[in-house]
Amino acid sequence: MNKYTILIMLFSTCLIAACSKSDNTKLSAEKSLELSKKCSDQSIIAFKQLGFKVGTTDFYENHYNNKLNKCFILIQSPIATASANKQLIDAFELKSYAYWEVRFDNKKLENAFQVCEITIPNEPKKLCKSADDFDKFVSAYMNE
Repeated sequence: MNKYTILIMLFSTCLIAACSKSDNTKLSAEKSLELSKKCSDQSIIAFKQLGFKVGTTDFYENHYNNKLNKCFILIQSPIATASANKQLIDAFELKSYAYWEVRFDNKKLENAFQVCEITIPNEPKKLCKSADDFDKFVSAYMNE
């Protein structure tokens, strides 16, 4: 074989490998979209199973985390009477990963009492110090 034949064979092999990789990426994107849709559907079910009602002041957002292969739902209950809370939950297993709550002594929203817990399943519970700590922890799960 001459050097041109070898170059053509190498080029062809690289071209075939690139096309094959492109097809795998496309399948991966399609699979990711399918899993995101399943996550969205399950999040509505989980929201209701946890006792929340669609159309109230409580709301949620969901995210399929590719790295962990898990569907998470972040539920938020804004300040209503004298409290507000946020919680990160596995939408399929209904296991809590993090919880934050603030309660107020009066209508002026003074003297707040705050709870912030990181409760990753199968790990010891950890306390966090603020809503910012909670949000930072949650972003790693909701943005991956």
